[in-house]
Amino acid sequence: MTGIVEQKWSCMRVYSGEMRLLFVEDDQRLAQTLSHQLKKQYVIDVCGSIATAELAAEANTYDVLILDISLPDGDGISFAKELRLRAIKTPILMLTANGEVFQKISALDSGADDYMTKPFSVDELRARLRALLRRKEHRQSETPQAFADLTIHPTQMNILCNNSPLPLQKKDYMLLECLIDHAERLISKTQLIECAWDMNAEVSDNAIDTHIKTIRKILVRAKSCVTIETKKGVGFVLKKSG
Repeated sequence: MTGIVEQKWSCMRVYSGEMRLLFVEDDQRLAQTLSHQLKKQYVIDVCGSIATAELAAEANTYDVLILDISLPDGDGISFAKELRLRAIKTPILMLTANGEVFQKISALDSGADDYMTKPFSVDELRARLRALLRRKEHRQSETPQAFADLTIHPTQMNILCNNSPLPLQKKDYMLLECLIDHAERLISKTQLIECAWDMNAEVSDNAIDTHIKTIRKILVRAKSCVTIETKKGVGFVLKKSG
């Protein structure tokens, strides 16, 4: 069943599959063509403006958002930034008619996870959607957003302890985030370096130990129930004490 109009959003909904897409595109012909091509795999809400897409994004949970850069009431790059500031983490695939490198960089820096330049093949679009969904599933299964009394607040680069932000420097935040991601599992110093430093950086064991010591002190001062155990010569384990 196609062409159902939701009065609240003025969006067209195409029904079929289980995964849900929000497709923000003002070219009605392109929107209808792609929706028809994808309707067997996805439930698709098609919106022609940022205003209607905002309402749809607030009212529903989507698996992927396909977002055109040029829209009648604004640009997709600004909209992507706004979604990320509102902690909406839905994977975003940006569409652009401009193949210039600077616009691709702007799209990715805005919070988009991938981009495609028009015109493109539907088969490539399907493949990119599958890749985004795999990444999302991996993050959901491997990366907890909270552990014990700690909660990650990625949009502000904060970690909260009992709803109060911890006074973490950038490296300490990145290391503790990585420890939370691997909570109650052993994580090596090499893995921690990969989380917080560039791949070519030379980081000593002492530097890691110093950061871990700082994080421990911050957790103690915050009266957190979380501790960091050292596995000598191997790595660390984030655990709930008691």
